[in-house]
Amino acid sequence: MKFLRFTLLQTYISSIQKNKKKALTVINIGIFLSIFAFSSALVTFFIEKKISDIQNQLTINQIEARDNNIVISDLDTEINSFTKYLDNESYKTAKVRYMDEFNVINKIITNRDYYGPFIYYNLFELKKELEQMKKDLGSDMFDKNNPFYVDEIIPALKNSWDEENVNSFINSLNEVDEYIKKILKIDINNYKIQEPLSLEEIVNETKSEKLNSLNLNSQILEDYIVVYDAFEALQIFYINFTDVMKGFKGLNESLIEEGKKEILYYSNQERNIILITFIFQFTIFLIIQIFEVNSVKFNLKKRAK
Repeated sequence: MKFLRFTLLQTYISSIQKNKKKALTVINIGIFLSIFAFSSALVTFFIEKKISDIQNQLTINQIEARDNNIVISDLDTEINSFTKYLDNESYKTAKVRYMDEFNVINKIITNRDYYGPFIYYNLFELKKELEQMKKDLGSDMFDKNNPFYVDEIIPALKNSWDEENVNSFINSLNEVDEYIKKILKIDINNYKIQEPLSLEEIVNETKSEKLNSLNLNSQILEDYIVVYDAFEALQIFYINFTDVMKGFKGLNESLIEEGKKEILYYSNQERNIILITFIFQFTIFLIIQIFEVNSVKFNLKKRAK
């Protein structure tokens, strides 16, 4: 068996000697294809890694853009709700306070009866919302000292917005922070539903102008105004915050478009580089082939002489 293998090896070597030109061509083609495959793989590895990184960032930007859309939609709904609620409350209160001037309302309702439910309901809802917010976000969205605003939002706005719009956002944040602190100082227990009054207490209330009039200054009226103004401040803040979110949405959409262009650019670059690599290596291969063919012909002529 070993003798047979040795004989085959001799035959193969003899065949190569007789067909040196063809053998060199096959070897060079193999070398050319190996180098080209290695070069292509190397180019593909680095460019595909770059494209993969861009695609990952693109996915993040798309998720953020989608989240921004959701927040903007929720804020628009909240703003519309605030607008309708405050407009209705303003109209209703203006009408009742006007009628109060003619001693129509003050004989059947006290200022606590009218202002109390508004104060209690909104104070209760606001406290519940703040507690839920701290539970979900870990912070107070209406706190002007929140690092989210101090370290991220406001510096970002100063780098991209004009001074007037930046100040508008900061002022709305400061105002809502101030009103939230004021409204939380109101004792909600003062406006809880009490036991029904006796007939004597009802008669005494109807005789008390301070209790009956909706227009005389009182702690109840002051609390009502604070709560109403606080919700107006919230409305303005939400409008400004919506503009901020729209700005981030626009930035994300711009980054998404840039990411898509970069992916297309690097894909084209990959194809072009591989093509150039192929042409360059094929040119070298042809030059080598020409030199080797001439070398073989020269040696054959030399032996023939």
